[in-house]
Amino acid sequence: HFYKRPFTMNWVNTSILCLSLLLSGISSSILNSFFPMESLSKGISIAQCGLIIGIKFFANVLSSFMVGSIMGVFLSARVVLICGLILVFANNTLFSFLYFIDDPTIYMTTSIILRVFLALGETAVIISGFSLAGKQGGEKHQGFVTALADSCYGIGLMLGPAVGGELHELGGFMLPFLIEGGGALVQAIVVGCGMSKNEYHNIDNNNQEAEKEKKVTWRNVMTAPPIFLSATSLVVGGSAWSWYSTTLEAHLLYKHDLNSAQTGLVFLTTAMTYSVASPLVGKMYDHGLGGFKLITSGGGLVTLGFLFMGPFTRLTLFSGLWVIVGSMGVQGVGFSFVYTGALLTMMGELPACGLPETEQSKGMVSSLWTVAVCLGQAMGTAAGGLAWDWLGFEDGMLVEAVIIFISMILVITIRNCVPSKSAAIDNEKIELINNK
Repeated sequence: HFYKRPFTMNWVNTSILCLSLLLSGISSSILNSFFPMESLSKGISIAQCGLIIGIKFFANVLSSFMVGSIMGVFLSARVVLICGLILVFANNTLFSFLYFIDDPTIYMTTSIILRVFLALGETAVIISGFSLAGKQGGEKHQGFVTALADSCYGIGLMLGPAVGGELHELGGFMLPFLIEGGGALVQAIVVGCGMSKNEYHNIDNNNQEAEKEKKVTWRNVMTAPPIFLSATSLVVGGSAWSWYSTTLEAHLLYKHDLNSAQTGLVFLTTAMTYSVASPLVGKMYDHGLGGFKLITSGGGLVTLGFLFMGPFTRLTLFSGLWVIVGSMGVQGVGFSFVYTGALLTMMGELPACGLPETEQSKGMVSSLWTVAVCLGQAMGTAAGGLAWDWLGFEDGMLVEAVIIFISMILVITIRNCVPSKSAAIDNEKIELINNK
């Protein structure tokens, strides 16, 4: 039980995991608020900048399968976490030295290589962090603790542009990457020295022993209908997350005369609402609200945010900066429903799909979650940049809003047409809670 187990050990481990995921999220997005303009000064176009930022997401997809296959088989989750943090440190530090490269070809090639290796480190942190976090709260509070970890990663993603923008204004191009790299190195030491092994090694020991003979393959995980449907929803949510990552700075500069630090603060709006909503989503899940209801509700909120950020700003009433800020706040809530709801659904669907709840299974599900998010983010970054070039900011946002809306309708339709064991389990949970 979450509150009856040793207080210090439980919360120390949870805090360390959450901080690791926070740093990983910051690392992923720290360059969003200033890198596009810095790249332009080096002779890199906005589309090429989108490729540099987006290539990491494709690398995340490949590295997720690799990490998911290794963790729980060859390396423990704790070792994977430490190795991931060290890679984040090394690649951020090296990325800072791009400041001294003036040749556009060398600049772009080096950027892509470093982003690929950075993806491996961040993926290792995410997959191991989520797998370990779910074990810190026991069965009753698994949703809340997992959502808290997911919230910290999401906060990091949204804090990244604000942190990067402020550090860039303070010390130029190199400072954001040096600070992030140093923080990751310190965190790797903290995990190695301060995170207890016995707590999470023994939490599901009986379950491991009972089901150790069951072999889990990627085919088992990816062909489970509820897990596959959740992953598909995440692809769409990931594309929405990064759709305007390379274009919002330019849009706010041209339309509202904001600098990189101010743009970072605008991104912070989504982080604030995401951080508040994610633990609440976990509580809703623990109290019986179905994961797919969370996902589709979040998709509706994100669609609304895109409409108010895009085509509705052409109306005089909605042309102010406050509309964009408010819309991003609504999107933060929507993203928490989609991302956290999907992660909890995929973890919770393991028994219903006939899969064991072992470290390997949870690691593979976390890997698939990461793959879906990163695939969507890569597509969103590239498509958002092209939409800016072809249609402009407002019409590009309208296109993504339509895509999200249609996708959520399809999720609802498929879910209703293909009932699963977990749907019955959700109803039983609600009935038991109501009876209590």
